[in-house]
Amino acid sequence: PYGDEWVERFQNCLDQAASVRILNPNVPWPDSNINRLTGRMAMGQAILMAQSLGVSPAQLLILGENSQGSYTSKHEIDWAQTGYEKIIVSSEKAEGRRAQAANIDNQFRAILRCSSQNSTKSYETLPDAIQAANQLKTKNPETQIALHIEIPGVENDQTLQHILDYGSPKSVLASEVFASLLALSERDNFNISYAGLIEPSQGHALRCYSFSQA
Repeated sequence: PYGDEWVERFQNCLDQAASVRILNPNVPWPDSNINRLTGRMAMGQAILMAQSLGVSPAQLLILGENSQGSYTSKHEIDWAQTGYEKIIVSSEKAEGRRAQAANIDNQFRAILRCSSQNSTKSYETLPDAIQAANQLKTKNPETQIALHIEIPGVENDQTLQHILDYGSPKSVLASEVFASLLALSERDNFNISYAGLIEPSQGHALRCYSFSQA
């Protein structure tokens, strides 16, 4: 809404980023589901990074007068439920508007795969998947479990299998996407910690996380 100079600023952000994560390079843009998912992942990562640094995260929004119903306004709604600070750069007509806090909806399903079963299970919510993981570990403490989010158009089973193949034995590990969404929507209920980097012989490196009930 503020002119071409913001395109240059955005490109500068990409150029100076320590890392860039592409969830799905094959989906034509714009795609509302991938946009919402990447936004939530970025927010969750901001919360996890802030926790590791001992600081409070904040959301920076750039809003135009016709931003209501835009992708940015949806990211604003998602962040509002965290209770963290929000900084708005907006036109005069957009000033004064405030997103109402709302619970994060179950738009993205959680998936689980374990070493003792050759199949992937899907769950409506992240807590449902975690409960299933706990039940599996109770029945068989030796089993290894991987948790992820169902991302449209990508090989989710491959991600889960890589976590099982290269993760610590007997572990319960979550992908970066799963951990990020958990931090965004369930941060008061779970302690989430970075567990390490998995580097498969094929495919990109995977950041993995462990978690426990708060």
